[in-house]
Amino acid sequence: MGVVWFSAFRPIDEPTLGDAGESFYALARSEFADERPVEVSVAPAPGRPLIVRESGILTTVDCAVGDYWASGSSPVAVGGAGLLLLSGQEPWYRDLTAGDEGEDVANLQRALNHLGAEIPVSGRFDTLTQDAWKKTATKAQVPAKDGVFRLSQVVWLPENEVIITQCPLSAGQDIAAGAVIGTASSGHATVSLAAPADLFDGPRTLTVAATTVKLDKDLRLADPEDARAVLATAEVTAAIAQGTGESVQVSGALRLATPIPVYAVPPSSVVRDASARVCVLSAGSPIAAEVISSALGLTYVRLVGDPPPAVDVYPAMDATCGS
Repeated sequence: MGVVWFSAFRPIDEPTLGDAGESFYALARSEFADERPVEVSVAPAPGRPLIVRESGILTTVDCAVGDYWASGSSPVAVGGAGLLLLSGQEPWYRDLTAGDEGEDVANLQRALNHLGAEIPVSGRFDTLTQDAWKKTATKAQVPAKDGVFRLSQVVWLPENEVIITQCPLSAGQDIAAGAVIGTASSGHATVSLAAPADLFDGPRTLTVAATTVKLDKDLRLADPEDARAVLATAEVTAAIAQGTGESVQVSGALRLATPIPVYAVPPSSVVRDASARVCVLSAGSPIAAEVISSALGLTYVRLVGDPPPAVDVYPAMDATCGS
C-alpha cells in the first residue's frame, strides 16, 4: 500500500452520500499519481574553458551563469571588435587563408555549413570557403573583409550550443591572448535520485521546477538528452553557481506517468473476507477492488471492471467477495 500524498489526487467529481436514510455512496473517479518528494542529484559533465585568442580591453562580455552560448553568435568583443563563437570537432590552431589545406579547413567548412553555408567539405580553403567565412563573420558583426580566418577572431565551442557555468571576466578588463572568457558545460549531466519506499508499479516522471522528464524502470532518465533540460532549470543553474562540489542537490517530484484511476468510498464499504479478498458491494453484488490509499476519512480503491454508480455503505457482516 502506498503512502498518501494529497496532491497526488485529482478529483473529477465530489463524492456524495445518497439521500437521508439510504445506505449507498455515489462514486466519483479520481486519479492517484503516487506523488513523492525526492532529492535529485545533478552532476554536470566537467566544464570546458572557452579561450580568447586576442589581447586588449574587453569592451563587451554578455555572460551570465546559465546562459546559452551558440555557435554563430558574438557575445564578446575585444577593443570594440566582436569575436565569433564557432563550434568544431577540434579547436583551430592556425589562421587560414586562400589555398590552405588540411583537416582544420574541413573542420571550418563543416562549422560554416552548420550555420547555413552550403559549401563542399573539401579540406581546401577555396573561394567558396572564403566567401562563406566572410558572410558568416559579417552577419555576427565580426570584421572579415579580407576573407582571412583568424584565430584571434574566434572563440572555439566544443558543441553547437553550451551552457555557461562560470563567467570570470567583465567588461573593462585588460586581457592577454589565452584568457578564459568563460567555462561551459555541454549540457550533459548525470541525474540520479534515491527511490522512496513502497512505490506503486508503473512508469514514472520526474519534475524539477516546471520541467518534467520521463524515467525508466530503474528511475533513471529514459532519454539521456533530458539531462540538458534538467540542467537548464533555474533551480539547478542557481545551485551550480553557488556550489563548490561535483554535484548539486535540488528538490523534485516523482509521479506515475499514467495515474491510477481510483474511487473514493467510506472505509465501511470495503470488505475483506475470510479468503483475504478485497471488494466493495453494489446492491449486494461484490466488485473486486484494491485499496490504493486513504485520505480525509475516505478510502481510495481501484476497481476491477466498470464501476457501478454507487456502493453499499454498510455491507452485511458476513458479506464475501465471491464464491
